[in-house]
Amino acid sequence: MHMSLGCGLSLRQEPQLSTRLEQRLAHKQTLTLRLSLVQKLARKVRGEEEDYRPKGTCPKCDRHLTPAEIVLGFNRNPNDVTTKCPKCKHRFEPILYAASHAGASSIQMPFYCPTQTLAMLKPEMTTVTFDEFKKTYTAIYRSAAYHFGSLKTAFAKINLIYKLEPRISAWKKKVLSFLGKLPDAVIASNVNASVREVRKLRKEKGIGAYRRG
Repeated sequence: MHMSLGCGLSLRQEPQLSTRLEQRLAHKQTLTLRLSLVQKLARKVRGEEEDYRPKGTCPKCDRHLTPAEIVLGFNRNPNDVTTKCPKCKHRFEPILYAASHAGASSIQMPFYCPTQTLAMLKPEMTTVTFDEFKKTYTAIYRSAAYHFGSLKTAFAKINLIYKLEPRISAWKKKVLSFLGKLPDAVIASNVNASVREVRKLRKEKGIGAYRRG
């Protein structure tokens, strides 16, 4: 009887574990795709296009974390800027590396998780011009752009309105390969456009809506 009960529990748990694993993998794949979109949507900084790339090498086991692993390893704690190594579980602080496409300049800065980034945004920042924001709050701006696509979207998450950010130029060409692979709302937030505009573009290209796997 005891063995039968144990077997029954195992059978019931296996599908649950499998489902959780599938959900986590699906989430990681979606996150990886969204981060690829962020990379493609390069912003103009000092007249040069920049790529943002989180970097993290575990100081304990030397594992090089992928951007998705870094983001998934955050605690979502405003006071904890560490991520977790998926291999040895050691926590350490990742960095955000920004480099121009031309290779003329590069900088490194702290990389904040979505929760930390939103916690650092204040009402008085909504009146700061876009160029001044990038200069004064460099790490906050780039973390916001990385996680939310734009300052406008990041501020909207905490019910604040930011109107001073320009739209990404030629965004329609840059998002074509992501249409239907990500929700229209996610793409819209990354290009500072409306969901209606993205949906219209997707339908014009004959691409079906995103469906979560």
